[in-house]
Amino acid sequence: MVFGRPTLEVDDDDELEVVIVPGGPKKLQRVESPVIKKIVRPRAGAADISTRLQRIEAAQTKLTTLVTASTEQLGKRIQKLEKSAGDAMKRLEPVEALLEKVLERLG
Repeated sequence: MVFGRPTLEVDDDDELEVVIVPGGPKKLQRVESPVIKKIVRPRAGAADISTRLQRIEAAQTKLTTLVTASTEQLGKRIQKLEKSAGDAMKRLEPVEALLEKVLERLG
């Protein structure tokens, strides 16, 4: 019994013949899988970009809360200043009246 690969040959008569070529069955070549020697972290990979975006969003929310809090504090301080300015004007009214009387006496 002859082992080999069957091949087709065409004669001049346009008839097909099956011819067995000696050599035996082909052996499959063993393919070695690649071995990872060192895991290299990508410099600008998708994971890095997503973490950067998360950090940027966190910083934006922090800034937004700081700006909101500072504007609220400024509003409260302005109200306090307006109140103290009103109190000062009320205190200055009698002084202004006294100065007018002094000017009338001098004048």
